[in-house]
Amino acid sequence: MSDDIGRVRTLPPEPPERSGSTGAEEAPDHAAPPRLQRAWLSFALIALLGGIAIGLIAGGLGSADMPSPTTTSTSQPGLVGDATEAAPQITTTTTTTLAPVLPPPVLGDLVIDLSGRLLVTGADAGGAYTAVWPAGLAEPIRVAAPVAPSFAAYDAERRFVAFLALSDGDSWVLFLGQSDQLPPKAQLAGVLSFSWHDRQPLAIAWTAQDPVGGTTALATSTIAPGSRNIAEIAEIVEVSPRSRVVAWGDWGFLLQEDQWLWRLAPDGTRLRAVHGRFLAASTVDTLLIEATPPTADTVFPAEFVVPPSIDPERGNVYVADLEFTSVGDSVFPVGHGYTLSPDGGWVVATSISLTPGAIRAERVDGAGRRATSVTDAEFVGWSDDGTFLLFGSSDGTELIVVNWQRGPQFRLSWQGDIVAAVLDND
Repeated sequence: MSDDIGRVRTLPPEPPERSGSTGAEEAPDHAAPPRLQRAWLSFALIALLGGIAIGLIAGGLGSADMPSPTTTSTSQPGLVGDATEAAPQITTTTTTTLAPVLPPPVLGDLVIDLSGRLLVTGADAGGAYTAVWPAGLAEPIRVAAPVAPSFAAYDAERRFVAFLALSDGDSWVLFLGQSDQLPPKAQLAGVLSFSWHDRQPLAIAWTAQDPVGGTTALATSTIAPGSRNIAEIAEIVEVSPRSRVVAWGDWGFLLQEDQWLWRLAPDGTRLRAVHGRFLAASTVDTLLIEATPPTADTVFPAEFVVPPSIDPERGNVYVADLEFTSVGDSVFPVGHGYTLSPDGGWVVATSISLTPGAIRAERVDGAGRRATSVTDAEFVGWSDDGTFLLFGSSDGTELIVVNWQRGPQFRLSWQGDIVAAVLDND
């Protein structure tokens, strides 16, 4: 209570009333002379008027010169005072601290050990798109594409994206676009397949059918710097209409023709063939091949290469060099959605038929294994450093980034179908 009273601001006391007479005075035993009596009355009148004036002045000082305190809230009733005085108020101040507004998390916060950018090509309810999501941004940058892609891939430096799409319902068209700036632009009609050069940026090879003559050719070109335009085209060799180019480098080309995988020299000369199909290629000139058993009526070309020992009923998956000879001693059963790590050191099964969602990785030299899992998802790409596997959820709502060697998974909200994705990890 003493603390509360100590905060009360009291008003100064009013000065005492200065009056010459406050009541009847006892008359002297003898009457005053008339002249003296008039003088005394004059003095008494002056004193009375002076007292009234002093009282008014004192009252004015108390009310005008001493403003009452301004209050914002009252914590207890005012103290009872003179009826003519304003009751002083006790005030308190309430401070409210607002929580800071935090910025939304960026991609680098959502995916541990990611320092580069995520590149995605696909389609959602809003249409086809290419997208780039740098690690320092909270959301991706999307560029609309004119049509939905069926197959897409990025060049060696992840600067350009190419994809195939149907145009007018019956012709495949090759589109080119800058991955983070310009929308894809139609370049060539009648294209059946394409492959970027494995090391040289902006260099692309394709097979296409001549709409006039009906022949199919393997050709190469480069993209003019700063544009989305195909520069001068070099036709390499005429090929079968069933030929699809699946890989290309300074060493030559890989062509898939039905059940045969062919290695061609840079000038188009056929060098090797294996009965099987191409699955993946690394950046160190190793291939992942699914060797299939030939049938009784199979015709073997002179360039035929005998694969490693295979299951006579189903075949095997193996790692090969550019001569199609086996690298390492490991072979893998077919049917498990295999891919090859970018450095060529690991074979990863991304879709185990007997164990849905299981991911199994084995070193090509047999010196190590890893295992993790991801449910209801389809493999769509790698990080270029081999740290992450990328999956699109089967319901089209997430892009799942899996650190397959350490185990953590990072789920990013992502709507629609993902055709191709890569993490360009610095």
